Amino acid sequence: MKPRYHVYVGERRTTVSLDEALETLLVLRLGKQPGARAAHRAVQRWLQAQLDEHDDPGRLQVSQWLQSQVIFEIADATLAQQYTDWRLATEA
Repeated sequence: MKPRYHVYVGERRTTVSLDEALETLLVLRLGKQPGARAAHRAVQRWLQAQLDEHDDPGRLQVSQWLQSQVIFEIADATLAQQYTDWRLATEA
């Protein structure tokens, strides 16, 4: 079963799921022990912070968007920048 988290998108409460490998990598990035209760809370807070920071109360496909945010968090900075550069070049 995929890990599930409750978050708020604007005033709307929703449940999101993460791939287990992404969740574990994020837990490790956050400096927590995978499987611990504190790890689940840390991930939930991190996910909520991403939604709050981007402030899009009408956001759809919340789980998919948050998974992409997790990938950028765990990816090394060089790889993430290469991806951003590529996206900007293809959109121009």
